[in-house]
Amino acid sequence: MDVDINTVIYIQKICKPAALHNQREIVGCLTQEVTRLEEENQKLNQTVLWMHQTIWSQLKRTRTLEREIQKLQNKLKKSS
Repeated sequence: MDVDINTVIYIQKICKPAALHNQREIVGCLTQEVTRLEEENQKLNQTVLWMHQTIWSQLKRTRTLEREIQKLQNKLKKSS
């Protein structure tokens, strides 16, 4: 699992002793991080959905083309 450099910097920032006293700042930072991660997750889910749809579309197209090839081969055999 790759760790984003921004995440590392963020963790270091909230673990500083001075930052530990400011809970509102920590909550705000964590809320922003959760929002960012949710947005990233949504983009990844959309990518997976697109990939899934593309794969099935290509499989259907391949099967259709294979059937057409088979039909043409059968016609060719009959005509020869």
